[in-house]
Amino acid sequence: MRDKYAGINLSTWNPWWYDHEWYRKDPHLTAFTRSTVPWRPRLFILLHKRIFERNLTGVVTVRGPRRVGKTTMIKMLIHALIRGGVNPRRILYITCDDVEFQSTISSGRPGILRNILIEYYEDATKNNVARPLFVFIDEASLYRGWALEIKNIIDQGLVDENFLIYTTGSHSMDLAEASRLLKGRQGRAATAIPSGANQILYPMRFVEYVETLDRDFEKYMYSKYLMRIRTRYYMLKEITAIDSEISPVLYEINTKYGGRLRGFLNRYLLTGGFAVSADAYIKDGVIPRSVYDDFYDLMVKDAEKFGLREFVLTTLLRWLSEHMSSRIDLHKEMKKTTRTLGFPHTIKIGELERYLNYLVGTKSMLLMYEAKIAGREPQVDFRTTPKVYFRDPFIYEVVYARTHEIADPLVYFKDKLLDQEFTSRLVEC
Repeated sequence: MRDKYAGINLSTWNPWWYDHEWYRKDPHLTAFTRSTVPWRPRLFILLHKRIFERNLTGVVTVRGPRRVGKTTMIKMLIHALIRGGVNPRRILYITCDDVEFQSTISSGRPGILRNILIEYYEDATKNNVARPLFVFIDEASLYRGWALEIKNIIDQGLVDENFLIYTTGSHSMDLAEASRLLKGRQGRAATAIPSGANQILYPMRFVEYVETLDRDFEKYMYSKYLMRIRTRYYMLKEITAIDSEISPVLYEINTKYGGRLRGFLNRYLLTGGFAVSADAYIKDGVIPRSVYDDFYDLMVKDAEKFGLREFVLTTLLRWLSEHMSSRIDLHKEMKKTTRTLGFPHTIKIGELERYLNYLVGTKSMLLMYEAKIAGREPQVDFRTTPKVYFRDPFIYEVVYARTHEIADPLVYFKDKLLDQEFTSRLVEC
């Protein structure tokens, strides 16, 4: 089979075509194997078992913050496929964040992604390559029009029996348009998982952090059937109830693992659920300033690609970081913000909401509205005043450190965690 499709040499992105030991040199997989926090997301297990092992066709999208591990999860899936006997030429990886690919896009050539897929399909057919073909499109959101081009090849009948297309992105600003274009077109993959084919990879939750670092605790939880959603719900309800007696199970957990869990929580509040920051802290006891800066710079870089201005974003982030886990009346407070935080007078509330929607779309932030119990299911009341949350403690620390010019963020936040009120707000994240 060829190396070039639509005039682009893709062999560099797909080393498994020629190198059986590619995974030993892949930077994402080697970082994973050397990490003290080898996090294997539950989403990886779910997708592999429900979709990839069953050779389903269709379109899957995975969104999540930058540096959360979306590319690593792609490489893990590719490695699992090849290890399971899949011909490496059935696997095509495209990264839209590559400098060469971005240069090709900016040249104005139309339909690059569509042409790559069509030529790849024709080459596979000519060489009698088995189906389905597994296509991974990393950071697809950076390629404007990706969903329309995929829709075009779906409408040509090329996907139904031939492709499983897996796309990732760092935000959902284009998800509404993609969902509209691909509605009813995501194939059998769309029904393989109850929550659908559009998934989100969040940073490690605290429970995943503990499971990854303490296999003994993980085995204990599963042996007691304590990982069931219903069981965990009632345990949480019991903990938060006023004047309730602690059950024998919770008492046993606290007796056996309480000290360890408190230590894990203290570390988690400094590193968040990102493997890169957690690994650095466990290995060296520090988180390099470059890690904080890389996170923030990627957030700004992606925003600029969508026409958002760095000054406005930075000013808004500074204000939001000062209102962590607080209720905000968006229109009332943002009017104050435009007057007091140095915004130009031309900034309108609608524009600020666009920036806020970007932050929510990147899964960096969350707006929580009150829920009213009506029948069996709670109903979210969007008329209520929402609380602003950062999705992860480390995201908050990155934003606060950069927008407030904190010289040593780790030392600063270690001191801040001695403040019980601050810690409780951070835990809410």
